[in-house]
Amino acid sequence: MGVTVAYMTTPNLERLDYGKHGRWALTQELAAELGLETVLVNGDLPDTELVAALAGADVVIPLMAPQGLQGNIDLMPLPIARQLPALRLVQLLSAGSNELDIRGLAELGISVANNGGANAIPVSEHAIALMLSVYRCMMQQW
Repeated sequence: MGVTVAYMTTPNLERLDYGKHGRWALTQELAAELGLETVLVNGDLPDTELVAALAGADVVIPLMAPQGLQGNIDLMPLPIARQLPALRLVQLLSAGSNELDIRGLAELGISVANNGGANAIPVSEHAIALMLSVYRCMMQQW
């Protein structure tokens, strides 16, 4: 049995992702080569529908955050996670994980992985470019 990866995102990602050459299409192609099943889940669904849509998912990648209680962002609410017995990993696309109850997810046997360091080189290159632009008075040239 294969691994199911659920991308929790906005309802119109496929339409906005530039057709057959977009990120979603490329993600599906790569996943198929690796024997993974991918599903796109609307993160704005009511809880019962969200649980049904995520049922069977081994991995959840929240590309957008559903609104939690009192408008707080919660990338993977514990009440939802408790109803997903197959869920083993929440993969974040950011470096921070402060919007997750990591301890609560760990108690459920769900690991959390972040994407720390993924942008280290581009960010440092951008910082150097900004320093050079200040040194060369680039903004005064406009």
